[in-house]
Amino acid sequence: MPIPDQTQALDWLNGNGVSNAVQQLAYMEGSPIKVFNEQADFAHLTQIWGQLALGQKLDPQFVAPLVIAHSVETGVIAIQKWIYDILAVKLSQQVRYHLQHANALQALAEKVNLGKLFDFQKKTNELRKLATHPLNHELQMESLLVDYTKLFRV
Repeated sequence: MPIPDQTQALDWLNGNGVSNAVQQLAYMEGSPIKVFNEQADFAHLTQIWGQLALGQKLDPQFVAPLVIAHSVETGVIAIQKWIYDILAVKLSQQVRYHLQHANALQALAEKVNLGKLFDFQKKTNELRKLATHPLNHELQMESLLVDYTKLFRV
């Protein structure tokens, strides 16, 4: 079954009482069913994005438990999509997933070190592979978030 176009998807989501349908649809890659099924996570993700928008000022010890509260994999995916948008804004001025944070992403993109960003992206890929492993996830996430804050240092 094909994914409906954005107008159809938004009409359906709005008709089903979904708030922030435009933002959620962008984050869920155009899938209205994913948006409808994962609405509860969106409020949680909004908190995470607010913290990631702090860039260098983010407090890893505070944010790590928040990021992994639902699952490590969900948290890592949230960070990966955030990093993707920083890179997209840096290279093409386009936001894909976080439309409501375009200004924050622009500010971060202006400060980010691209080499460090690509290295960080590799670390998120590694952590995602370990998401189901019985490691100390909070410690792993804190380490990842410490590295995140370093992306914006000159």
